[in-house]
Amino acid sequence: MMNENYKDCLQFEVQAVAEGGRMCLHKQMTFALVYIIEGRGSHQLEQASLSFEPGDLFMVTPGEEVHYLRAATPTRFLKIRFTCLFVSRGKSPESAMPELVHILYYANQNPCYITHLRENGILGRQLAEYVLKEVELPKAANRDYTEQLVYLILLLLQKEIKSLLPGDIALGAEQRAVNMLHYIHLNIFDPKKLTIREMSKKFFISPAYLGKYFKSNTNKNLHEYILFYKLRLIESRLKDSDMRISEIADEFGFSDKSYLNKLFVKYKGISPLQYRNNAKALQVVARA
Repeated sequence: MMNENYKDCLQFEVQAVAEGGRMCLHKQMTFALVYIIEGRGSHQLEQASLSFEPGDLFMVTPGEEVHYLRAATPTRFLKIRFTCLFVSRGKSPESAMPELVHILYYANQNPCYITHLRENGILGRQLAEYVLKEVELPKAANRDYTEQLVYLILLLLQKEIKSLLPGDIALGAEQRAVNMLHYIHLNIFDPKKLTIREMSKKFFISPAYLGKYFKSNTNKNLHEYILFYKLRLIESRLKDSDMRISEIADEFGFSDKSYLNKLFVKYKGISPLQYRNNAKALQVVARA
């Protein structure tokens, strides 16, 4: 059923941060899309610290505990607030674009998408500039046009974020299996919620059958899927943040960094520190 109030779930605001200043983005009830108009600095996302520069696009998701911008130079950005109702285009989120809603929720678990967009996101920047021009008009000439631009940016973000998720679900998979994947992604930092016992209760599947059910719908072993998703997120922390190895181990629920080292070497062939050094060296070469 269409809800015509969905257009009221979209708000635009241009904000500024002085050099050396800080702007909090976390603990809000709605999604937000942020476009950096000018300025450089860093944004702190939970324990990860990532740089920002003009043209960057990134998400703020509901309920984030720590997310703020720290400006190294005077900074202006466009902030677009929206809800699930806008994403679903006025229909219930359960019946329209549920995948987009879910993907946006865990966008910032793997902030590599920000770097991908920076390197390959000319279209995203162009769309954001068109939105900015409309917003800065004394009176928006075409509200529907602006809404379509925002929606196109969200679809572009969906593509980039989804490309960083591990694997595709099996053809013909049940909706409950899709929900299990979303549940894993949303709770990847809380190992207690990803035990066989907790997931069995959550999805009303017997503990003995849970693993078989997951594999029949995803073609993947449940334990390995969780582990490989963690490793992919850990790779992004190593490449795009200055977090210590011990901090990364703690964030993902490992007992200590030595266990993370052993696990990383087993599946990646090198230590986390070697992986970070190699990634940093490649970044230097790419910028040269």
